[in-house]
Amino acid sequence: TSIQNVIKELSGSYNGIQLKTDTVRWGAGGTTGVASSDNGISYLMKGFSIGSFLLYRHVGVDAYGNQILDDINKNGLTPLTPVSGDVGDRSPDRIVAGQMLPKFTIGFTPSMSYKNLDISMVWRGAYGHKIYNAFRAQMSSLSQIGQSNVLKSAVSDNFTNVVVASDYFLEDGSWTRLENLTIGYKVNTKLKYVSSLRFSITGQNLLMFSNYSGPDAELRLDGGVASGIDFGTF
Repeated sequence: TSIQNVIKELSGSYNGIQLKTDTVRWGAGGTTGVASSDNGISYLMKGFSIGSFLLYRHVGVDAYGNQILDDINKNGLTPLTPVSGDVGDRSPDRIVAGQMLPKFTIGFTPSMSYKNLDISMVWRGAYGHKIYNAFRAQMSSLSQIGQSNVLKSAVSDNFTNVVVASDYFLEDGSWTRLENLTIGYKVNTKLKYVSSLRFSITGQNLLMFSNYSGPDAELRLDGGVASGIDFGTF
C-alpha cells in the first residue's frame, strides 16, 4: 500500500500555540542527551509529510569530541560556532532529512498445504521512512562515562557531548516482520464420531529484517509527538 501524506495548510492551535507559521516543532530532544533548547527533531511543515525530520547536518567531530555541523548558507555561523548563530526551528542550517511516516506498507498472508501438513504466515512491512535514534544519542556522550552507561559505539562516535539534534542519529526505519507462523498437522482417526484431529503450533514476532540499529524498528505511528523518535521505551 502506497501512502501519500502532505500538509497543505496549518491552522488552529497546537499545545495552545496558534498555527500562524509554515513550520511548527512537533517532536523534540527532551531528555535524550541533546543538551540545548535548540533540540527540535520532527516538525509539521507546509508542503511536507507529517512529522518530517528537520535537522542539522552532521559533518564530523573535532579533536576535542565536539560536533561539527554543516554551515549550509556559508555565513560562518552554526549553532556550535563560538559566536552562535543560525539557531532555532527555522535555522537556514537545518535540512529536511526524511519523514517518520512510511512511504508504503505491505501485508502478505501466504498459506500452503501438503497432504496432512499445512502452514500459514503473516508478513508485514513498512518502507521509505526514517527513525531518529534518540536513545542512541542519549547513550553516546563520552562525558557520561563513570556516571552512567554508554553504548560501545560511543567510543568510535567520539562525542564528548551530544549538544544538538543532527542527522547523525537518523537511521533507515524500513522493516519486514514475520508476525505470525502457524504449522498444523492433521491425523486421521478411527474414532466413531471423530474422523481426524488437527494439531498446530503458532509463533508470533519470530523474525525482523531491518538495518535499524535499535531493538525494534516498528515504532508507534499514532500521531503523537514521539512518533518516529525512539526514546528506548517499548
